[in-house]
Amino acid sequence: MTQFRPAGLSDDDSDIDDCGFYERPARNYNSQLNEKKKIEINLQDAIINGNLQEVEEIVAAELNYEGNVKLDSGWTPLMHACFHAQDKIVKYLLDIGADPNFHSDSVTPVMMACSNSSASDEAIFNIVMSLIEKDCVLNIGDKYGQTPLMRAISSGRAAVVSKLIDLKVNIEMRDQQGWTAVFWAAHHNRPEILEMLINQGARTTEVDRSNRTLMDIAESHEYQGIIDILKKHLDIEEDEQSDKLNYEGNVKLDSGWTPLMHACFHAQDKIVKYLLDIGADPNFHSDSVTPVMMACSNSSASDEAIFNIVMSLIEKDCVLNIGDKYGQTPLMRAISSGRAAVVSKLIDLKVNIEMRDQQGWTAVFWAAHHNRPEILEMLINQGARTTEVDRSNRTLMDIAESHEYQGIIDILKKHLDIEEDEQSDSTYNLEVTPWQDYYPGMSHGRPTYTSEIPHLLYGMNCERLTSLIMNCGMDLRSFLLLDESDMIKIGVEMPYERQRLKTGLRNFHKRGWKLNAVAGLYARKSENYSVLECLTSLGTHLQQIYILEATLQYTLREYNKIQNQMKFEPPDSPTLVKMKDAAIKLLNNINNIIRESKNMKKILNKIVRNNPVPADLIREKTVQEIAKSYLTEALVVVSIGLIVYHTKHLFISFLKK
Repeated sequence: MTQFRPAGLSDDDSDIDDCGFYERPARNYNSQLNEKKKIEINLQDAIINGNLQEVEEIVAAELNYEGNVKLDSGWTPLMHACFHAQDKIVKYLLDIGADPNFHSDSVTPVMMACSNSSASDEAIFNIVMSLIEKDCVLNIGDKYGQTPLMRAISSGRAAVVSKLIDLKVNIEMRDQQGWTAVFWAAHHNRPEILEMLINQGARTTEVDRSNRTLMDIAESHEYQGIIDILKKHLDIEEDEQSDKLNYEGNVKLDSGWTPLMHACFHAQDKIVKYLLDIGADPNFHSDSVTPVMMACSNSSASDEAIFNIVMSLIEKDCVLNIGDKYGQTPLMRAISSGRAAVVSKLIDLKVNIEMRDQQGWTAVFWAAHHNRPEILEMLINQGARTTEVDRSNRTLMDIAESHEYQGIIDILKKHLDIEEDEQSDSTYNLEVTPWQDYYPGMSHGRPTYTSEIPHLLYGMNCERLTSLIMNCGMDLRSFLLLDESDMIKIGVEMPYERQRLKTGLRNFHKRGWKLNAVAGLYARKSENYSVLECLTSLGTHLQQIYILEATLQYTLREYNKIQNQMKFEPPDSPTLVKMKDAAIKLLNNINNIIRESKNMKKILNKIVRNNPVPADLIREKTVQEIAKSYLTEALVVVSIGLIVYHTKHLFISFLKK
């Protein structure tokens, strides 16, 4: 339970206040089941039906099961058992090694159990206790920032909430809306749970990201029981505050900050200590920023002053595992300002180094972005994950290389040697090819345009298939004509992936062509243009012809599938009219390319006639030229031989006379 996560804010703002796990995940496709899939589905059904004996038999006899295998639904058996409140099966799975912290889309088994509002209290309580015994993480939020405590409150599990409070879970963690546990209790009309939280010291004067108070939420729903509880406790707080001194450290100044915040931001360590001693709240925030965050943000003061301030705040139990409205934690801010001593202290206190901000950055991303090699080494030695990606799909290495931070790159290479080997052949779409490869395959009669396939897969949201298809040696034409059977042959096993790929190919072939795709130089005939532009235009036309040919083949193939159906269509059928219009447009595109090719041929012939060969042009001799040179040399040798022979004969004849 030492793992924490911020209240949320790792995604865009949302008013979602429910967990969204109230129905069984559906499989909307008919998968071609192999034996392993059948076993997994049988196991899933046995769990859902609560058949412990069948679960034990399947696990023992059929599966080499370690507890964390994902079933056909994408959930592990433990997740299904928790969601469907099968407490005995949960205990059995945990006993054979199921991971209580294995998550699916950021939702853990304990969250699923706490979300169930229909099962008995006893079953849910037993499940939560079994998970706690196996050290499940409780202070963690899903992608909406919702914690197990919040989910238990929403489903009205008072016994579970009481147990979580006894275990000292963080009741002040916030979700994406800025709601803490008391907001969830007020919103879901749980007066008993609200009393528990307030008695535990939960703050009732906070506001959410829409600036709503607890009373605002209770009054909007007309929950009289909640309103009465809040009035009772808010009256006490007001009476207590009215009897205190005019100032105890928490009054907001004209800037909107408290004196403690100003002292922390300006690194006045002695003043910070004084204000804390007279009662200033170390967790009082302004716009979600706490004093410890402000201290860690200061990059100009001395390391000693900042360290003293952070230590003073820690002594007063300031919250460290919390993010501001951008998800940035005190640890991230300390990294950005280069406070290595503070970072080391926070790591020693076991703060959560895997919390993410709004960009999806963890602490190691901040260390890489701000060029902090020493801090990066600390985090990696503490077990920080270095293979994660942010919300823009960037890795740590991508960020380090974009800034050219050689020190960071060297550290990452040292720790990522194995992972780099595994990933070396997976990024076809990032390869940079020379211009000579622009028309690969031309020397063999026609180009293949294989390099276009990764771009098309990316646009179809099928980039996971890139390595599979590229390793098949497929050209662009074959790719554009893939059908169901071809996809199965090359190894696209998942039906939803085949459907997505087929839809993408269909949309590609249906996409309309623009005139400027084939207009080329004809549209610019009044302007001057270079030979390079001519060649580029020819290459474009060649590619369009290549794609047009594939589109024609695709159209004919699809037409053959519905040919019998089309026979019964009336002559004025909208379908027939659309097909005729499409055929006419396709013919127009082909005619445009033919016309452009003829114009280009005339232009190039004219250039050849009017431009003599440059005097300094050196090129490889043709076969005809080589044969001609050999023949010339042979004639010269024979001629010289004949001349020598006749000269010798004449000279001898002259001597005889």
